[in-house]
Amino acid sequence: MRNCSGVLVEVLGLPVEAGSVLQTPPSRGSLPTAVPSDRLIYRFYELVSVYGTTFKELIQEESGDGIMSEIDLRMEIKREPDPAGDRVQIVMSGKFLSYKAYGSVESEREARSPDVLRRAAKTVPARALHLS
Repeated sequence: MRNCSGVLVEVLGLPVEAGSVLQTPPSRGSLPTAVPSDRLIYRFYELVSVYGTTFKELIQEESGDGIMSEIDLRMEIKREPDPAGDRVQIVMSGKFLSYKAYGSVESEREARSPDVLRRAAKTVPARALHLS
C-alpha cells in the first residue's frame, strides 16, 4: 500500500520531490525557546499555563469533546480606554472540531477520496512544495 503523500503527488500531478516534503512533520511555533523571553509573548504563555485546563473544560462543556481549530481562526484585537489604565481586548473565534474515531473503514475510505486529497492539498502553500 502506498503512503498518502504518494497518492497526493499522483492525484495532483505534483513533482516526485513533493512527496518527501509532504511527509515532513510541521514545525510548530515561531519562537527560538520553549519558554518565551519576550514579555508580551510570555503573558500569553502564562495565560495558557494558568487557564488552559479551564479553557478546555469550558469549551468541551459547551461544545462536547473536541478542539478549537486555529487554522480557521478569526481574531480581533482592540484597545479599551479605562480610567485605571487602558486595557487590551482580544476576541478569538475558532472553528470547533469534534474528535473523530480514526481507523474505521469509513474514515480510511474518506481519507483516501480524491476530493479530500484535493482539499488537503489546497492548504499546503506552494512555497512549502518548492513549486513557486
